Amino acid sequence: MIDGGVNPADARTAAKIEVAKRPTLLSALVVGYVEHVQDTLKPRTYIETKRYLEHYLKPLHNLPIGAVERRDVAACLQNIAKTKGNVSADRARSCLSAMFAWAIGEGLAEENPVTGTNRRSDDEPRTRVLSDAEIAKLWNGLPDSQYGAIVRLLALTGCRRDEIGGLCWQEIDFKERTITLPAERTKNGTEHVVPLSDLALNILESQKRVLGRPFVFGWNANGFTNWRASKDGLNTVLKFEKPWTLHDIRRTVRTGLGKLGVAPHIAETVLNHLPPRLTRTYDTYKYEGEKRAALDAWASHIKLILAQGEGANVVAMARA
Repeated sequence: MIDGGVNPADARTAAKIEVAKRPTLLSALVVGYVEHVQDTLKPRTYIETKRYLEHYLKPLHNLPIGAVERRDVAACLQNIAKTKGNVSADRARSCLSAMFAWAIGEGLAEENPVTGTNRRSDDEPRTRVLSDAEIAKLWNGLPDSQYGAIVRLLALTGCRRDEIGGLCWQEIDFKERTITLPAERTKNGTEHVVPLSDLALNILESQKRVLGRPFVFGWNANGFTNWRASKDGLNTVLKFEKPWTLHDIRRTVRTGLGKLGVAPHIAETVLNHLPPRLTRTYDTYKYEGEKRAALDAWASHIKLILAQGEGANVVAMARA
């Protein structure tokens, strides 16, 4: 007992009851969820999830978790669509839905108010492939910068944007002329060895090393991140008739390999696309030599279209 006859245990219990009565705001749920997924999501996915939840969906933060209704979510998504576009609205919607699903499992929410809200983008697979003329225009229009080097490497390797943007020096073997992407840095979670053509190797050899910096490109903890501003600046130079994305380059490489006569299963291996489960169970061959031949042929094709773009009277040699 203490002065006044109040039991300390009873006082603590009463305080807990008062806290429990206070509604937990969505902002607190965001903090908990972002912390929860930090070690489970890939760096790029984590950064995007954090951005959507903390910034795009901020108008919902001051609502108690149990008070968030479908109409609140729909109104917020509608505003995101107007200011950021339909794709961003749908991505924010997915992040919010995943967070509420987690909250339900943790006993922090009773229902998912995202359920029943409308998607805004068609989300149809993109089919944009750059023509040879566009590849030449892109190559010649790139700035003499880290971004320019990254985009050229994307065109020469077919790698994903963040695989090159987050490239570390230790992942490059200049003697063996390869990049080895560890499983944790690939989309399908499998190690990917990327053979380097002469063009690709020259680009990497021209990059300056900075003492204490593990990344080839960029200046922060995740490598290169200045994607949007760099792409916007490039678009003002290129002025392509049709919109394009960096991922379209990857599709262009795959299509180009097919046009050069590279067998489909080799072209898919170049892009680190996993074959059907039965195939990869019985065929464990890595096709490293075939991948190198394919990317060397593709680099030669790029040299050819660049030369033709400058007016050289050259034609491709027929493949044996």
